[in-house]
Amino acid sequence: MYKAENKYYYLLSSLPELRFGQFSQMIDIQYYFSYIHEELQKGDSEKARFLFYPYDNRNLVNICLNKKADWNLLGNYNKDKLIQLLNESSPLLPDYLNKFYDDYLKGILPDHEFMLQHEIAHRFYDSILPVTDGFIHNWLVFNRDFRNILVGMSIRQNHYVIENQFIGDGSVVAKVKTDTSSNFGLQADFPFVDYLMQLAENNEVVELEKQIDFLRWSKIDELSQSSGFSFDSVAAFMAKLIVVYRWSSLNLEKGKKVIQAKLDTITEKLKFSQEFNV
Repeated sequence: MYKAENKYYYLLSSLPELRFGQFSQMIDIQYYFSYIHEELQKGDSEKARFLFYPYDNRNLVNICLNKKADWNLLGNYNKDKLIQLLNESSPLLPDYLNKFYDDYLKGILPDHEFMLQHEIAHRFYDSILPVTDGFIHNWLVFNRDFRNILVGMSIRQNHYVIENQFIGDGSVVAKVKTDTSSNFGLQADFPFVDYLMQLAENNEVVELEKQIDFLRWSKIDELSQSSGFSFDSVAAFMAKLIVVYRWSSLNLEKGKKVIQAKLDTITEKLKFSQEFNV
Protein backbone atom coordinates (compact mmCIF):
# COMPACT_ATOMS: atom_id res chain seq x y z
CA MET A 1 0.00 0.00 0.00
CA TYR A 2 1.26 3.48 -0.84
CA LYS A 3 2.45 5.46 2.14
CA ALA A 4 2.55 9.23 1.80
CA GLU A 5 5.89 10.83 2.65
CA ASN A 6 6.14 13.34 5.44
CA LYS A 7 6.43 16.89 4.15
CA TYR A 8 8.64 19.48 5.81
CA TYR A 9 7.56 22.80 4.36
CA TYR A 10 8.35 24.93 7.42
CA LEU A 11 11.61 23.15 8.28
CA LEU A 12 13.10 23.41 4.80
CA SER A 13 11.96 27.00 4.40
CA SER A 14 13.68 27.93 7.66
CA LEU A 15 17.06 26.41 6.76
CA PRO A 16 19.79 28.60 5.21
CA GLU A 17 20.90 28.11 1.63
CA LEU A 18 24.26 26.38 1.53
CA ARG A 19 26.68 27.12 -1.32
CA PHE A 20 29.84 25.22 -2.05
CA GLY A 21 32.90 27.36 -1.43
CA GLN A 22 31.32 29.68 1.14
CA PHE A 23 33.11 28.12 4.07
CA SER A 24 34.66 31.15 5.74
CA GLN A 25 32.50 31.09 8.87
CA MET A 26 32.36 28.31 11.45
CA ILE A 27 29.08 26.41 11.28
CA ASP A 28 27.32 25.52 14.55
CA ILE A 29 26.57 22.01 13.40
CA GLN A 30 25.27 20.87 16.77
CA TYR A 31 22.62 23.59 16.69
CA TYR A 32 21.39 22.56 13.26
CA PHE A 33 21.39 18.87 14.12
CA SER A 34 19.35 19.47 17.25
CA TYR A 35 16.96 21.79 15.47
CA ILE A 36 16.39 19.42 12.54
CA HIS A 37 15.90 16.33 14.71
CA GLU A 38 13.33 18.20 16.80
CA GLU A 39 11.33 19.00 13.65
CA LEU A 40 11.53 15.55 12.05
CA GLN A 41 9.03 12.77 12.58
CA LYS A 42 10.50 9.99 14.74
CA GLY A 43 11.04 7.55 11.87
CA ASP A 44 12.73 10.19 9.73
CA SER A 45 14.90 11.31 12.65
CA GLU A 46 16.14 7.74 13.03
CA LYS A 47 16.84 7.52 9.30
CA ALA A 48 18.82 10.77 9.38
CA ARG A 49 21.22 9.19 11.87
CA PHE A 50 22.42 6.79 9.17
CA LEU A 51 24.32 9.68 7.58
CA PHE A 52 26.45 10.09 10.69
CA TYR A 53 27.20 6.53 11.81
CA PRO A 54 30.48 6.55 9.84
CA TYR A 55 31.72 9.11 12.38
CA ASP A 56 30.47 6.97 15.27
CA ASN A 57 32.45 4.16 13.64
CA ARG A 58 35.65 6.19 13.87
CA ASN A 59 34.93 7.17 17.44
CA LEU A 60 34.26 3.55 18.39
CA VAL A 61 37.61 2.42 16.96
CA ASN A 62 39.30 5.12 19.04
CA ILE A 63 37.45 3.83 22.12
CA CYS A 64 38.58 0.27 21.41
CA LEU A 65 42.21 1.33 21.02
CA ASN A 66 41.97 3.77 23.93
CA LYS A 67 43.31 6.50 21.68
CA LYS A 68 43.34 10.10 22.87
CA ALA A 69 42.28 11.42 19.47
CA ASP A 70 39.82 14.30 19.30
CA TRP A 71 36.21 13.14 19.46
CA ASN A 72 34.53 13.49 16.08
CA LEU A 73 31.59 15.82 16.68
CA LEU A 74 29.81 14.60 13.55
CA GLY A 75 28.89 11.36 15.29
CA ASN A 76 25.42 10.79 16.70
CA TYR A 77 26.65 10.38 20.28
CA ASN A 78 29.06 12.06 22.65
CA LYS A 79 31.76 9.87 24.20
CA ASP A 80 30.04 9.14 27.51
CA LYS A 81 26.74 8.29 25.83
CA LEU A 82 28.29 5.99 23.24
CA ILE A 83 30.29 4.10 25.88
CA GLN A 84 27.18 3.76 28.03
CA LEU A 85 25.09 2.39 25.17
CA LEU A 86 27.84 -0.02 24.13
CA ASN A 87 28.28 -1.35 27.65
CA GLU A 88 24.52 -1.92 27.84
CA SER A 89 24.39 -3.51 24.36
CA SER A 90 21.59 -1.03 23.91
CA PRO A 91 18.99 -1.64 21.17
CA LEU A 92 19.19 2.09 20.55
CA LEU A 93 22.42 1.37 18.67
CA PRO A 94 22.55 -0.48 15.35
CA ASP A 95 23.36 -4.14 15.88
CA TYR A 96 26.63 -3.87 13.95
CA LEU A 97 28.05 -1.41 16.50
CA ASN A 98 27.20 -3.60 19.47
CA LYS A 99 28.51 -6.72 17.74
CA PHE A 100 31.74 -4.99 16.67
CA TYR A 101 32.42 -3.81 20.22
CA ASP A 102 31.62 -7.23 21.65
CA ASP A 103 33.89 -8.96 19.14
CA TYR A 104 36.71 -6.58 19.97
CA LEU A 105 36.39 -7.18 23.72
CA LYS A 106 36.42 -10.94 23.08
CA GLY A 107 39.67 -10.64 21.12
CA ILE A 108 38.05 -11.74 17.85
CA LEU A 109 39.16 -8.57 16.04
CA PRO A 110 42.77 -7.51 15.47
CA ASP A 111 44.27 -4.78 17.61
CA HIS A 112 45.23 -2.49 14.74
CA GLU A 113 43.59 0.77 13.69
CA PHE A 114 43.61 0.29 9.92
CA MET A 115 42.17 -3.19 10.10
CA LEU A 116 39.52 -2.13 12.62
CA GLN A 117 38.45 0.85 10.51
CA HIS A 118 38.22 -1.41 7.48
CA GLU A 119 36.22 -4.06 9.32
CA ILE A 120 33.72 -1.63 10.85
CA ALA A 121 33.18 0.04 7.47
CA HIS A 122 32.35 -3.36 5.97
CA ARG A 123 29.88 -4.05 8.75
CA PHE A 124 28.32 -0.61 8.45
CA TYR A 125 27.50 -0.96 4.76
CA ASP A 126 26.40 -4.58 5.07
CA SER A 127 24.05 -3.64 7.91
CA ILE A 128 22.73 -0.24 6.82
CA LEU A 129 22.29 -0.43 3.03
CA PRO A 130 19.57 -3.13 3.15
CA VAL A 131 17.42 -1.01 5.50
CA THR A 132 17.75 2.34 3.71
CA ASP A 133 16.08 3.79 0.66
CA GLY A 134 15.76 7.05 -1.24
CA PHE A 135 18.42 9.71 -0.91
CA ILE A 136 20.22 8.15 2.06
CA HIS A 137 20.61 4.77 0.37
CA ASN A 138 21.82 6.28 -2.91
CA TRP A 139 24.14 8.68 -1.11
CA LEU A 140 25.75 5.91 0.96
CA VAL A 141 26.23 3.75 -2.14
CA PHE A 142 27.88 6.66 -3.95
CA ASN A 143 30.19 7.37 -1.00
CA ARG A 144 31.22 3.73 -0.79
CA ASP A 145 31.93 3.53 -4.53
CA PHE A 146 33.70 6.90 -4.55
CA ARG A 147 35.85 5.82 -1.62
CA ASN A 148 36.80 2.65 -3.48
CA ILE A 149 37.77 4.67 -6.55
CA LEU A 150 39.98 6.99 -4.47
CA VAL A 151 41.64 3.98 -2.85
CA GLY A 152 42.20 2.51 -6.32
CA MET A 153 43.85 5.75 -7.40
CA SER A 154 46.19 5.66 -4.39
CA ILE A 155 47.07 2.03 -5.02
CA ARG A 156 47.84 2.70 -8.68
CA GLN A 157 49.86 5.84 -7.97
CA ASN A 158 51.94 4.22 -5.22
CA HIS A 159 52.08 0.68 -6.66
CA TYR A 160 50.64 -1.02 -3.61
CA VAL A 161 48.85 -4.35 -3.46
CA ILE A 162 45.05 -4.34 -3.77
CA GLU A 163 44.13 -7.02 -1.24
CA ASN A 164 42.06 -5.91 1.75
CA GLN A 165 41.70 -2.35 0.52
CA PHE A 166 38.14 -2.10 -0.78
CA ILE A 167 34.77 -1.98 0.93
CA GLY A 168 32.21 -4.36 -0.51
CA ASP A 169 32.09 -5.94 -3.94
CA GLY A 170 30.15 -5.05 -7.07
CA SER A 171 30.97 -3.67 -10.50
CA VAL A 172 32.94 -0.62 -9.31
CA VAL A 173 35.33 -2.67 -7.18
CA ALA A 174 35.69 -5.25 -9.95
CA LYS A 175 36.70 -2.56 -12.48
CA VAL A 176 39.04 -0.76 -10.12
CA LYS A 177 40.78 -4.06 -9.42
CA THR A 178 41.11 -5.25 -13.00
CA ASP A 179 40.74 -2.43 -15.56
CA THR A 180 44.09 -0.94 -16.60
CA SER A 181 42.75 2.21 -18.30
CA SER A 182 43.38 5.57 -16.67
CA ASN A 183 39.79 5.89 -15.45
CA PHE A 184 39.26 2.20 -14.58
CA GLY A 185 36.65 1.98 -17.33
CA LEU A 186 34.30 4.07 -15.20
CA GLN A 187 34.05 7.10 -17.47
CA ALA A 188 30.30 6.78 -18.02
CA ASP A 189 29.33 6.87 -14.34
CA PHE A 190 32.36 8.65 -12.88
CA PRO A 191 33.70 11.02 -15.57
CA PHE A 192 35.91 12.86 -13.10
CA VAL A 193 38.45 10.10 -12.41
CA ASP A 194 41.02 11.27 -14.97
CA TYR A 195 41.05 14.79 -13.54
CA LEU A 196 41.39 13.60 -9.96
CA MET A 197 44.24 11.32 -10.98
CA GLN A 198 46.00 14.28 -12.61
CA LEU A 199 45.68 16.36 -9.43
CA ALA A 200 47.02 13.49 -7.34
CA GLU A 201 49.99 12.95 -9.64
CA ASN A 202 50.82 16.69 -9.49
CA ASN A 203 50.59 16.58 -5.68
CA GLU A 204 47.96 19.33 -5.67
CA VAL A 205 46.72 18.20 -2.28
CA VAL A 206 44.34 20.98 -1.29
CA GLU A 207 42.82 21.30 -4.76
CA LEU A 208 42.33 17.53 -4.91
CA GLU A 209 40.50 17.54 -1.60
CA LYS A 210 38.30 20.44 -2.68
CA GLN A 211 37.43 18.72 -5.96
CA ILE A 212 36.52 15.55 -4.10
CA ASP A 213 34.07 17.45 -1.91
CA PHE A 214 32.78 19.45 -4.88
CA LEU A 215 31.94 16.18 -6.61
CA ARG A 216 30.17 14.98 -3.48
CA TRP A 217 28.26 18.27 -3.34
CA SER A 218 27.20 17.92 -6.98
CA LYS A 219 26.05 14.36 -6.33
CA ILE A 220 23.90 15.56 -3.42
CA ASP A 221 22.20 18.03 -5.78
CA GLU A 222 21.70 15.32 -8.38
CA LEU A 223 20.19 12.84 -5.94
CA SER A 224 17.83 15.38 -4.36
CA GLN A 225 16.82 17.53 -7.32
CA SER A 226 13.25 16.20 -7.41
CA SER A 227 12.76 15.80 -3.67
CA GLY A 228 10.61 18.88 -3.08
CA PHE A 229 9.73 19.25 0.61
CA SER A 230 10.25 15.59 1.46
CA PHE A 231 12.61 14.03 3.98
CA ASP A 232 15.11 13.44 1.17
CA SER A 233 15.60 17.22 0.90
CA VAL A 234 16.25 17.43 4.62
CA ALA A 235 18.76 14.58 4.38
CA ALA A 236 20.46 16.32 1.45
CA PHE A 237 20.81 19.49 3.53
CA MET A 238 22.41 17.50 6.34
CA ALA A 239 24.83 15.86 3.90
CA LYS A 240 25.86 19.30 2.64
CA LEU A 241 26.16 20.57 6.18
CA ILE A 242 28.85 17.95 6.82
CA VAL A 243 30.90 19.31 3.91
CA VAL A 244 30.44 22.93 4.98
CA TYR A 245 31.36 22.13 8.57
CA ARG A 246 34.56 20.37 7.57
CA TRP A 247 35.84 23.22 5.43
CA SER A 248 34.66 26.08 7.63
CA SER A 249 36.67 24.62 10.51
CA LEU A 250 39.91 24.87 8.55
CA ASN A 251 41.82 27.87 7.32
CA LEU A 252 44.09 27.36 4.33
CA GLU A 253 47.33 26.72 6.21
CA LYS A 254 45.76 24.45 8.79
CA GLY A 255 43.84 22.77 5.99
CA LYS A 256 47.02 21.93 4.14
CA LYS A 257 48.51 20.34 7.26
CA VAL A 258 45.37 18.37 8.06
CA ILE A 259 44.90 17.13 4.52
CA GLN A 260 48.58 16.21 4.16
CA ALA A 261 48.38 14.33 7.44
CA LYS A 262 45.33 12.52 6.08
CA LEU A 263 47.20 11.50 2.94
CA ASP A 264 50.20 10.41 5.01
CA THR A 265 47.86 8.24 7.08
CA ILE A 266 46.44 6.67 3.93
CA THR A 267 49.97 5.94 2.73
CA GLU A 268 50.86 4.28 6.01
CA LYS A 269 47.69 2.19 5.85
CA LEU A 270 48.55 1.05 2.35
CA LYS A 271 52.09 0.22 3.39
CA PHE A 272 50.78 -1.76 6.34
CA SER A 273 48.40 -3.79 4.21
CA GLN A 274 51.23 -4.58 1.82
CA GLU A 275 53.44 -5.81 4.64
CA PHE A 276 50.71 -7.59 6.57
CA ASN A 277 48.36 -9.37 4.19
CA VAL A 278 45.49 -10.99 6.09
